[in-house]
Amino acid sequence: MSSRILTPNHYPVNREGLVLWFDSRNSGSVSTGIVKDCSGKKNNGTLYNDCYIDQNGIHFDGDTDYIVIPMSSSLSFSGSAPITLSVFIKLATTNLATNPNLITSGGYPWLYLTGTNRIAVYFNADSQVSSVLSWSTLPWYHITAKKDSSGNWAIYRDSELVGSGSGASISYSSTYGVNIGSDRGTSGNYFNGIMNNIQIYNRSLSAGEGKANYLKNMRG
Repeated sequence: MSSRILTPNHYPVNREGLVLWFDSRNSGSVSTGIVKDCSGKKNNGTLYNDCYIDQNGIHFDGDTDYIVIPMSSSLSFSGSAPITLSVFIKLATTNLATNPNLITSGGYPWLYLTGTNRIAVYFNADSQVSSVLSWSTLPWYHITAKKDSSGNWAIYRDSELVGSGSGASISYSSTYGVNIGSDRGTSGNYFNGIMNNIQIYNRSLSAGEGKANYLKNMRG
């Protein structure tokens, strides 16, 4: 379905456990080069190179653009800690050969896209991946990945389950913090396109909560 993010201000359906939230209509008001965390946890990020924010979202050119959020206690996910990663993306290209990173932590690409047209999460030193998916540069896509405290993981695109499994754990980099649009702890893997409503929760959202987030923020 071809969709886009709604123009009026809106908020996550459920703020319980929300530890990072970047939204283009609310996150660009701190100062030039800074993206404000609207979760209340003060996990503000710094925009690097040509990365910029406008009303459509946060723009990345696929070359050297990324955001760095310093590591904090609220973002220090490790071991069995539950987590949910949620982001809306609009691709500038469907060539995903560079394995573009969405949300990472220095050498740990928590959420990324693969050159085989899959969505992947990097848990337990291995990549857990979705089924092969078709992509277009026209619509916005909503991607959600989550892991619970028992190691069960799941990946959704536009609220549809596209991958799941068990045995997952998570690690983070205290040196590099959390990165958006690249993994600056390794070889780059830059994202080319627009992101919006970037959210990290310290719990595993239910499928219903993830779907509600998607439906509230999108329209065809």
